[in-house]
Amino acid sequence: MHYLIKFKTERSELMERIANRDNVYIVPEGGWGWAILESGDEQSLRQDLQVQEAEEVQPVLPVREYLAVLGAREYFNDSKARFLDDPSGALVEARQAVGQALEARGYPPPERANEAPRARQEVLQEYQDTNIEDSSSLEDVRDAFNRLSDLLDRLTHT
Repeated sequence: MHYLIKFKTERSELMERIANRDNVYIVPEGGWGWAILESGDEQSLRQDLQVQEAEEVQPVLPVREYLAVLGAREYFNDSKARFLDDPSGALVEARQAVGQALEARGYPPPERANEAPRARQEVLQEYQDTNIEDSSSLEDVRDAFNRLSDLLDRLTHT
C-alpha cells in the first residue's frame, strides 16, 4: 500500500533514509515536505523510517479501489433500509457489500487470511466474526451489521 507522509524537511536523517529509494518524490511546502512511499502497513512504515514525528500519514488508494469501497457503501446503505423488514437478509447483503470491497482492495479470501499482512488479517477476522447463524438474536444481528459498517469505513485505511 502507498502512504502519503507529511514531515519536516529540516530533518535531514529522514530525507537521507528515503533518498536512495526508487520512485520517491518530495513536494516541498515551506518547512514541510510530502512524500508517497510504499509499505505493507502504516506501522511497518513508521518502524522502517522511524517517522513518529511525521505530521500526517495517510493511505493513498488507486481510484478503482476507492470507487469500489464507495460502491460497497451505497449497497450497504441500501441493505440498511431493509433491516427492519428482514434483519438476517439485510445482514447477508451487507456482508456481500463488504466482501466485494475487501476483494477490490486486494484482500485474500477469509480462508487464506494467513497469507495477508497482520493488519489485514485482523480486518479479515473482524469480517469473519460477522458471519453469524440465522438463529442469532436481533441484537446479535444488529451488532454484526454495525461492525460491518465500521469495517467498511476502515477499508480506506488498511
